[in-house]
Amino acid sequence: MFKSLLAETEAKLLEDKAIVSYLDWKDVPDFSQDLEVETPVAVASVRKAVLAAIN
Repeated sequence: MFKSLLAETEAKLLEDKAIVSYLDWKDVPDFSQDLEVETPVAVASVRKAVLAAIN
């Protein structure tokens, strides 16, 4: 709750200076360096969103 309230407050402060969007992290699995698996779909989606935001 606190994190979302803080994020919403920051978004209001930045509304004229930046576009604020939120990522849904609920499907992103915990990272284990010991597991060599293909990139989960949720992780690929987050990567794509972050790259789109910085380009």
